Amino acid sequence: MSPKDGFASAANEAGWPETRDGSADLSEAERSLLLEVAQRARAPLVIERPEGILSARKLTNYALTFLWWSVWGHFMLPLITLLLWMSGFRRFSEELLEGGGLDALVRRLPLYAAVIGTLCAALIIWALLNWWRFADRDRRRSFRPIPAAVIAHSYGLAPEDIARWQAMRRLVVQHDAHGRLTGVVQAPCAEPAQARL
Repeated sequence: MSPKDGFASAANEAGWPETRDGSADLSEAERSLLLEVAQRARAPLVIERPEGILSARKLTNYALTFLWWSVWGHFMLPLITLLLWMSGFRRFSEELLEGGGLDALVRRLPLYAAVIGTLCAALIIWALLNWWRFADRDRRRSFRPIPAAVIAHSYGLAPEDIARWQAMRRLVVQHDAHGRLTGVVQAPCAEPAQARL
């Protein structure tokens, strides 16, 4: 299929009127968008709503992110060691074992344990205090959806048009040179990947 044929079929599917020469009366950006939609042979773009992603996929994303940051950190460790060595830090084993620091560490262990215990107790008390104050009280409030009439009023459109556009899955929004909304056309949806196998 030639680009012109793909453009014409995408314009027909989108419901745009055709001119005498067979091409729709559209801007260059709209033409390129329609060509991209006509030539697309893959699943739709990634969704923009993270609450719609499956929890298994989220877990996989987090695990892969952690894995690759760990690999990156592993490869950066020699550079970090070099920078610390150049700035005057010595290795822990040299300082602790060869310099006689182990005896000093053992002598200070009760002080370290007291500091750690105090910090842990303070955090536990703070968590219990917040639990006592806020338990069974959900102070979070969800935002109410904005009515179509309010959106229509702000854009100077009919509320029926806004409600109809909100029900569509894929839209091409047209604007004038000043950024004002001039029209919305439903764009054709790509086939799911499983249907093409």
